[in-house]
Amino acid sequence: MRMRLAYATLDWPDTQVLFGQFWDIWAPVPGNTLDFRQAGPDGAAANPRVPQVRITQKFNLSDSNMIKLAVAVQNPSQNAPEGVTPSTPYGPSVPTANDPSLGTINSYGQAPNAGFQLSFISKALGAAPGFWGMPMKPLEIGLFGIVGKQKFSPYTVGASPTIYRDKDATVSGLGAFAFVPVLKSSDGKSRAMTASLEAQAYTGKGLAVQGVNTAQLSGAPGMKEMPKALGVLTQGVLYPTQEWGVTAGYGYRSVIGSAPRDRGTERNQYLAFVNTAYDFNAAVRVAAEYEHAKSNFFGTPTTGGNVGATADNGQINTFRLCAMYFF
Repeated sequence: MRMRLAYATLDWPDTQVLFGQFWDIWAPVPGNTLDFRQAGPDGAAANPRVPQVRITQKFNLSDSNMIKLAVAVQNPSQNAPEGVTPSTPYGPSVPTANDPSLGTINSYGQAPNAGFQLSFISKALGAAPGFWGMPMKPLEIGLFGIVGKQKFSPYTVGASPTIYRDKDATVSGLGAFAFVPVLKSSDGKSRAMTASLEAQAYTGKGLAVQGVNTAQLSGAPGMKEMPKALGVLTQGVLYPTQEWGVTAGYGYRSVIGSAPRDRGTERNQYLAFVNTAYDFNAAVRVAAEYEHAKSNFFGTPTTGGNVGATADNGQINTFRLCAMYFF
């Protein structure tokens, strides 16, 4: 059995202590898609749920405005199980005993990650529907960040001796996010004729499953550079009526810098989506969605490991129809 969320909280009027498995503190804006990855590869945080201890403190500035600070120590989800061994020079063949989708290939954690979210929240613009049109949210503008450690196992590349032997590396990221009610609810509950805009942008290095880069150490053999990348996600939600909502969004992430990369390392990828949903009642929803995604990867290296002109890329168009039951 796999638990999605399993946590407990201790609550006071302005303070909360949370412990257990909960949403990652990094990159708090999920893509408002019917795809349960929720724009995870493109500007969002891949929707990880990680064991953590989090403290959230509210600082009330007035009846309408507050500052909220959350700090957490959590599982380093960018790390994969130790012992994944590439078997070809620049195209790692990963044994099925390990799952590199959990994080960076050939690495293991040394310490928990530490992260924060700091935001200003105001009721001045009223409230509008948030994720999937379910919560009503006020204006919120904030920053988020994370820092952690990982260590790379020694492994061999071709006829060379060990490369990246027990390399210590720091992973980190910093970003900003915002939720803006454009057309506010008439009473704070009704969704009819409401609209909102939401966005986040970040830069980071070595965060892998957290939506920054899927590669391990980059470059030709002997180079020890953590991959750096940026990501952007923006989306808008409109509810013409209480029951009917429309969402459109765009997400993008890309490698930063011109250092040569190993074959198969992601260069950039983007996702554009639009969906519409109709709620028959509080429990039953039908919805449809169109997504267009495209990925570009670095191609086959030349002698010495530098990437040649050949590159790999692909794209997909996806249509979804679904019915949901909320309980």
